[in-house]
Amino acid sequence: MLVCNYCGRNLKNHYETCPGCGSSSFKEKASLGEIIIKTPPKDGYHVNMDSLKKTKTVANVFNWIGIIFLITEILFFIPFFIVPFLTTDANVEGASAASFDIMWIAITIAMFIPAILIPLAFILGAKSFKKKAAKEMERIEKLSKKGLLVKNLPYEKQKTGTVINGQEIYALKVYYENEKGNKVPLVSNAKYDNRVDNPSGTADLLIDPDDFSNYYIDLEIY
Repeated sequence: MLVCNYCGRNLKNHYETCPGCGSSSFKEKASLGEIIIKTPPKDGYHVNMDSLKKTKTVANVFNWIGIIFLITEILFFIPFFIVPFLTTDANVEGASAASFDIMWIAITIAMFIPAILIPLAFILGAKSFKKKAAKEMERIEKLSKKGLLVKNLPYEKQKTGTVINGQEIYALKVYYENEKGNKVPLVSNAKYDNRVDNPSGTADLLIDPDDFSNYYIDLEIY
């Protein structure tokens, strides 16, 4: 393991310069087993949030798809709503004409509502995912400035049940030993950037020492 002589970051992968501060001065440190670092760097740990950024990007795409489909559906149905007001039949009594118009509009509404449910679901779902991703990024940013860093934890890949473009999306699972000696299984967020393989076979855990439910797992946190 490398330790930056300038900012003190612990790096298990090889870097020409420190990715945290740019220094090229390192010292070697034994990296056998787990290493616990209690004091975060001055500006907090660097946490790769590319996966969450990708989630926001995908959410934006689905949001625009929903908006485009919604506008298309509205434009398609507008003529059906105005037809009763543009057509008249001199041979039809006023009451019968009114009944026909009401029936026409009722049928149009009955077709219109289901048609817009899918694009609305896209829009609302996208906004929900985007909001959750933004909230998660804010949480991790705060955690990076106060969390306890545990490096070199053995990990396993866990399927999330999500498949994108035929590719299975995985999460990282580690076991953290608490103060009572109990090993607690912790699972990361879904890694949409597909960064789930590390030659060292280990991952890093950033965890709130006062709240074990508040944590973040990645292949390397420094």
